[in-house]
Amino acid sequence: MKMIIRRVLFILSFLRHANKHISQESYYPEEKRKSKIQIWMDYLIFVTRYGQIPRFYFVYGLDRSIANKDDYMPYSDFMRLRQNKNTVRIGSQTSYSYVCLLRDKQLFEWISEKYNIPTPKVLGVLLGGVIYKDNEQSIYFSDYCQSLQDGNSIFLKEQAGNKGSGAYSLDKVGGNYYLNEKLMTLEQLVKEIPIDCAYIVQKRLKQHPDMSKLYPNALNTLRVVSVIFEGQVVIIGSLLRLGANGSVVDNWAHGGVAIGVNDDGRLTEWALYKPGYGTKVDRHPNTGVVFKDYQLPYWKEVIALVKTSHLKLKEIGTIGWDIALTEEGPIIIEGNDDYDGALLQACTGGKKKAFLKYYS
Repeated sequence: MKMIIRRVLFILSFLRHANKHISQESYYPEEKRKSKIQIWMDYLIFVTRYGQIPRFYFVYGLDRSIANKDDYMPYSDFMRLRQNKNTVRIGSQTSYSYVCLLRDKQLFEWISEKYNIPTPKVLGVLLGGVIYKDNEQSIYFSDYCQSLQDGNSIFLKEQAGNKGSGAYSLDKVGGNYYLNEKLMTLEQLVKEIPIDCAYIVQKRLKQHPDMSKLYPNALNTLRVVSVIFEGQVVIIGSLLRLGANGSVVDNWAHGGVAIGVNDDGRLTEWALYKPGYGTKVDRHPNTGVVFKDYQLPYWKEVIALVKTSHLKLKEIGTIGWDIALTEEGPIIIEGNDDYDGALLQACTGGKKKAFLKYYS
């Protein structure tokens, strides 16, 4: 009864604010659109059925007359399938999850080294203002920064972070320190990084010139989603995330753009902003590079790397791989068990049929 009451109250709340939701800016204004009544009904049916607002409705382009909302899986359904796929059943009563192998970035680096999976070199772990190195030596972070040679760059990210949170790029140029490209004194940058969180310290990667051509200020990364199905690795879809407007991270949640990648490694036509940052663009807003048919380097190697790496971690049913493209080839930044299925669908089209076939 309480669940029914909560659902009814949620529907009433939606009805009070419905105009705000259905009046959002269209991502595809050049195409024929549904009427406001049709959009309103789509929203009402979704809210009634799932008890949530369809926040990706306009990102998916479901306001277009030709769009079929049944091609797209709601996030709650996808999340349940993804979680079930990543749970190993042991007997009839016990289940077990291996996702910690991905979530702890230090642990993932150790496993990658064992299985010869190319990943960025870890220089140490920063915790409480001290960097702990693999050789069991430790050094104060301030002393470590002073010891950096001029022109060196390192990258720090939370050991258990996600969505680009807690990521810092540190450069030493001409004796000056730049944290996320902001000039700081040594004392300022030490205070800027919280001491109550563990950070992985990595050597900063240099991306392939073709990736820098798209956007040079951030390490632009691929997200390739794979799933184990009947003993084989199946690629569900791929997208590319690009930084924008001076950002040193490529994450969609930080104002970057995301665009689909075709099966042959060529970009699709439109890159998408997260709602609130914009809608879509057919070229990079800063570099002006046109996206359609732009060929990414090392694409065959990317797919081969994903497939061989996932077989090494076969206990995790589905993984969203973050991959950097360097001059030497693809390098796996990290694997994610809790990746976002909504952004994948926004960039590559509805995946409901694929999710039901390979994840169930």
